[in-house]
Amino acid sequence: MARTPYRPPSAAPRVRQLPLPARGERRERNFAPLHLTTSPRGAQAANDDPEEQALSQAMAQAREAGYAEGLAQAQAEHSELLGRLRESLQETTRLHEALVEVYRREMVEVCVTVAGALAGRTLAAEAELAQARIQEAIDRLGEEEALQLTLGPVDAERLADWITHLRETGHEIQVVVDDRLAPGDLRARCDSGSIEHVLGRRIELARAAVLGDPDPEGEV
Repeated sequence: MARTPYRPPSAAPRVRQLPLPARGERRERNFAPLHLTTSPRGAQAANDDPEEQALSQAMAQAREAGYAEGLAQAQAEHSELLGRLRESLQETTRLHEALVEVYRREMVEVCVTVAGALAGRTLAAEAELAQARIQEAIDRLGEEEALQLTLGPVDAERLADWITHLRETGHEIQVVVDDRLAPGDLRARCDSGSIEHVLGRRIELARAAVLGDPDPEGEV
C-alpha cells in the first residue's frame, strides 16, 4: 500500500483591509516633530574653545568699530549738509535784500523823475510862478540892495518886460543868463546873502535823502 506524503494544513493569510477615503475626502497624518538636541558637554566644549572665544570677541569688536565709524561718518555728512544749507540760506537772504534794494531804488528813481517832469512842465507853462520866485527873492534879500539875478534863457526872455518894470520902479537888478537853468530856476545874489531855486538841485537832494546817498556835489 503506497503512502501519501505528509502535507501540513494550509492557513489562509489574514489581510486587513484599510478603509479607502471617499472621493473628495482628504486625510492628513500627523508626524511627531523631530527635535535635535545638543549635548551640554558639546556646548560647554564649544564655549571653552579659545579659537571660538577669540572669533566671537573679534566679531564683537568689529561690530562696535563699524558702528562707531558709521556713526562718525553720518555725523560728518550731517554737519556738512547743515553747513551747505546754512550757506544757501544766507546767500538767498543776501540776494533777496539786494533785489529789494534794487526795486526800492528803481521806484524812487521813477517817482523822482515823474515829480521833476511834472514840476518842470508846470514851471515852463506858467511864467507867473517864475515871477513869484523872483519877487520872493527880492523881498527876502532886500529891495535896496543891488541884485544879481541868474535865470535860464526861457525866463530871461519871457520875463524881460517885467524885470524892466522892476528897474524903472527903483530896483537895481543885473540879469545873467545860464543855459543850464530850466524854466522856473533862478539864483539871486546880493551883498547880504543869496537864494537858489533850482528844481533839479532840489530833486537830487530829495532823491539822496530817500535813498540814503551822500549829498550830490556841484550845482546845476
